[in-house]
Amino acid sequence: DCDGTLLGSDKKLSDENLAAIAELSASGGRFALATGRGVQMVMPVIERMKYTKPAIVFNGACLYDFGRGGFMWQSHIPDTDRAYVRSIIDAFPKASGEVLINNDVYCINPNDEEREHIRFCGVNAIFCDVDELPETPWIKMLFVGSNDVIEAIIKFVADNNMTDATWVRSDAHFFEMLPIGSIKGGAFRRLIAMCGAEDCYTVGVGDYNNDIEMLEYADLGVAVANALPNVKASANLVLNADNNHHAIREVVEYLKTHDTSVNRKY
Repeated sequence: DCDGTLLGSDKKLSDENLAAIAELSASGGRFALATGRGVQMVMPVIERMKYTKPAIVFNGACLYDFGRGGFMWQSHIPDTDRAYVRSIIDAFPKASGEVLINNDVYCINPNDEEREHIRFCGVNAIFCDVDELPETPWIKMLFVGSNDVIEAIIKFVADNNMTDATWVRSDAHFFEMLPIGSIKGGAFRRLIAMCGAEDCYTVGVGDYNNDIEMLEYADLGVAVANALPNVKASANLVLNADNNHHAIREVVEYLKTHDTSVNRKY
């Protein structure tokens, strides 16, 4: 996972984590990103890492090969779900919407949280109204707002039986609408198969609810110290380090001294 795991609270990648990843790769390990961000939003991290491998993006809705510069696999939100967006934005005028279509980010009704999100990620967003969104299939829809607003949207979605999508809370300020069945765990499975790594020992590292399935699927599920309690409960290992203290370095150090022979949990 990127935000809250690999990256510090300042959204930066530490030299210590970068060195640990290099050490893992040099010893024959494979490292893959698994992020809720879209391609454009994750590019600052990609460029810092000089990353040229496949990655899980859009919270599991797609696999993208950053070496070749193209999608390996992707799924889309049904066209019928566009009505969900209009009803939620109308019901919650303080909420912002962010639609991700391939490499583009469309922003609806921007609020303070959304402007900060766009700034942090260095994204060139396209600002528009719901009715101005292109007909091109959507990969992901992100609702952005205060914690109270997000809690209310979650209840609204449940009360109105909006079941034609996968809904994931990925942050206190984010609630995501994804293609049905799109989760990081499923994309992790698919990535392993597409890379021919079924016989490898796998490790999943995360901090938030959208990481749980990935941790449960991995041979070793790891929660960083700042992870939510239910994420820690789903993990095999809880780190001493949080995302501001080089958590990935601790994972690599752990792997150097523990058995990593394959012992599938599934």
